[in-house]
Formats: sequence, C-alpha cells, structure tokens
Amino acid sequence: TYGKAVTTLGRTYASDKPQSDNLVFKEMPEPSVTLSPLPESAGKLMYLAAAMAACPAQSEQAPIVRAILREAARYPNDSYAQNLAASAQIASGQAEQALPILRSIIATAPDDAEAHLRLGQALLLLTEQGKTETGVTADAQLEAARAALMRSYKLRPANAETLYSLSRAYGAANAPEPAVQAAIEAARLQPTVPEYAANAAILLLGAGKREEARGLLVPVANGPATFNNNDAKTLSFPEWARAIIKSIDAGETTEKLSVLLKNIPDAD
Repeated sequence: TYGKAVTTLGRTYASDKPQSDNLVFKEMPEPSVTLSPLPESAGKLMYLAAAMAACPAQSEQAPIVRAILREAARYPNDSYAQNLAASAQIASGQAEQALPILRSIIATAPDDAEAHLRLGQALLLLTEQGKTETGVTADAQLEAARAALMRSYKLRPANAETLYSLSRAYGAANAPEPAVQAAIEAARLQPTVPEYAANAAILLLGAGKREEARGLLVPVANGPATFNNNDAKTLSFPEWARAIIKSIDAGETTEKLSVLLKNIPDAD
C-alpha cells in the first residue's frame, strides 16, 4: 500500500502542515476565480484540443495539428483559437511559428495568461533546442521565457502547467531553489500527473530530499492503471511510480533514480 491509512489522516495533516508552509512558492499571489462564456470558436476546437491533450503518437499528432490550424484560421481575432493554434505548434516542436501569433495576442490583450504561458513555453523550447531568435542571445531568450511565464503565473497562480514550465525555466538558468519550489507546487496542484511528479522528484533528489521526492510519487502510484496502446509490456503510470518508490526505499543512487524518473511511460 502506498497511500496513508485512513486512521492516520488527522495526525498526518497536523504533522505535514508546517512542512508544506515552508515549501510554498515565493511571492505566490492569492488565486481568484473568473467565469466567462466560451467563444464561438470553441465548438470544434475543444474536441481537437482534447485530442492533443491525450498525447497522441507522432504519426497521429500531425493531422490533429493541421486540423487545429485550419479551424483556428477561421477565427483570426479570437484569442482562444489563436492560443490553441500556438499551443499545437509548440507541442509539435514548431515554436518559431507560434511566436508571432502569441505576441499579436499579447499586444491586444496584455493580461492574457494563456498567451504569456505559451510564449514562455515557446521561448523555453527554442532555447532547449539550441535555437535563438535573430539578434537574441540564449541567456536573454531564457530570461524572456521566465518573464513571460512569471507574468502568466501572477495572472493565474493556481495553474500547474505554468508552475511546471517555470520550474524548467529556472532549472535551465541554474536557479535550483525557485525551480524546486515551482516544481513542488505544480505536483501538489495536479498530484497524479507523472511529468509534474517526476520533475519535482528529480529536483528534490538533487537537493538530498529523498523522502519528499518519494512522497510526491505516492499519488501517481495510487492512480488508475493506463497502458500504451494496450501493450502489456509497457509499465502503467502506477507501476512506474511504485518501481521508483521501491528503488528509493532500497537506497538506490540519485543518478539511477533520476534515470528511472525520466523514463516516464507513454500515455494511451
């Protein structure tokens, strides 16, 4: 059993709370809720966005991206459609093509948290690919990525994807403390997402915090079993997390654990 016994929950909350207070991402603003109707473009694009969110295989991704771009082109002044088009391009590795779309959105809607998130992700992806925009250094591009992600975070602080991207951006800039803090917050906001748990666990292991890393893997270990294309030879997410937890308990090295954490199983 990888979860906590029901009879211990009261004691667990009391003992964990002081620790959790110490790990809150610095300068985290108070979250707020804004409800707004979906735009006209959302009809078909919502289904296409769901298809992209399912992490399709490369052969299946290309036609979905093309369908999103075709549908989004019908709504050139719709930020929802254009943000989704940019997101699809980033997911398919075409970050350069997403940049003008996102900057156009931000020029007319400077408080669009989604556009700032995607801009930061696009700039971060370019930097990770060893590419830079004309006349921009890698360091300046990475700083621009962090600035865009931080702007999105302040506009929408309870978004796990933004915090995960911030963690990667700070990690790329060799800033371990904010990278760890952002990674932990992302994993806590969406505790069953393997990528968020793995990212936080790797950073915590690097800081020598093995028990904290183990704890963030527990929700994934207790999650539903999913397999890649029903391939029984592929570990499910819970099996992957349980194997790493056992390796942590067995005293495996940080280097070996990091390799295991990076080897996340493919989704369905």
